[in-house]
Amino acid sequence: MRDVFLYFPEADFALDDLEEIVEREVGDAGEVTGSGIGQTGGNLDIGIWGEVDLPALLKTLAEEFVAAGVPGEAVFHLVDEDRRVTLMSLLIPAP
Repeated sequence: MRDVFLYFPEADFALDDLEEIVEREVGDAGEVTGSGIGQTGGNLDIGIWGEVDLPALLKTLAEEFVAAGVPGEAVFHLVDEDRRVTLMSLLIPAP
C-alpha cells in the first residue's frame, strides 16, 4: 500500500467533501484511512493499494481539492517516496 497524506492550513471546507472526492477519484484502488482538524490545520490520509497512475491521480485530486476550498499551499506527503508537493505545484502546467 502507498500512503499519501494531505496536510492543509486552517480553511473553510468540510472533511466529508474531501473524503467524497477521494472515493470518487480513487474508487476501489484506495480509501481515506484517517483525517482530522486541529487549531492550525488538518490532515487527510489516503491509502492506495491498487494500480493507479499516481501523478495523474494527484493532479486530479489537487484540482478537485482546490475547487472545494483547500488552499493551494496544502501539501501532499508521498510517504513511500519521502517527498512533498503542494497542490499549487500540481496545477501549474509543465513547460
